[in-house]
Amino acid sequence: MSLIKNFFENAAIRLRNEPKLSDMIWIMCATIKPFKNIFLEYCFDEKIVVLDEIIREYSRGDSQPDFYFRNINKNEYIIENKINDHGDHFEQYRKTFPKAKRSFISNYNEPEHDGWKVKTWKVFIQYIENSISKEKISKNELKYINSFICYLKSVINYLEAKSMNFSSISSLESFCILITDIFTEHKIVKFFEPNPSLPTSFNRQYYGKYFYYINKMKQNVYIWLGLFLPEDSGIYLKFQSYQNDNWLPKREREILEKLEKGKYFNEISFEEGNMYIHLKDEYFEKFCKKLDIVEQKDLLTNFINEILKTIL
Repeated sequence: MSLIKNFFENAAIRLRNEPKLSDMIWIMCATIKPFKNIFLEYCFDEKIVVLDEIIREYSRGDSQPDFYFRNINKNEYIIENKINDHGDHFEQYRKTFPKAKRSFISNYNEPEHDGWKVKTWKVFIQYIENSISKEKISKNELKYINSFICYLKSVINYLEAKSMNFSSISSLESFCILITDIFTEHKIVKFFEPNPSLPTSFNRQYYGKYFYYINKMKQNVYIWLGLFLPEDSGIYLKFQSYQNDNWLPKREREILEKLEKGKYFNEISFEEGNMYIHLKDEYFEKFCKKLDIVEQKDLLTNFINEILKTIL
């Protein structure tokens, strides 16, 4: 193991909270110019030349964003960093810095906010990896950047899905990571942890995730996507308690009940008050045996979108 990589791995053990991550970002920006260029371009979707320096925890009035700087035209920019902390300052910072360009970056999915660029650390990692070949980066700088990526993945609990074959138990974790990624990219969908006292719908093993979104009538629409084993093996999209307006509102229920067979799904089935939409067996077989992780993600996304587009 290289000394640089060892340094960042040890840093990830002790420097794991929001302020420490911001400190590490500041150090990387101050030390390695290509990293600063990539980071700022990702946050604001534009190339930026900083006038003086990036200031950590810049104070103005009762506001203190994590980063503040000006570009060569003396335009103001601020960046706010979050890890699991949903105590945001969108409106407060908008009033304190009315003329500034503002970016928010977190390890969770945050809806869009007027006047803000809303980003995630996970996509930033992918952005760095895609940008490395485009920037003029020395071998030594590249070692620091790659080691920093390892540090960041540890701090934000970054998980990567691998191509799945359900003959291997390790694929179940990758499956849950994959469907989390897919729903997260929908922006409007949020994670939901059901009450453990709720009765299970089937007396069988199942693996998946619950999500919900808020419809135009300000009602919650609850969704489960997952895998059933061993009976009726396959991937299912479930709408919870379809007869209960508190779980599946009337508008969505009536639309879904009229759905016929689609390209990716069979007819809807009903059991114990739940509505199930099954990925066709031919696609499930391809998913398990023939596709890499990118193709698996595309297939699941197409299956989900074919159904959700009818109710969103």
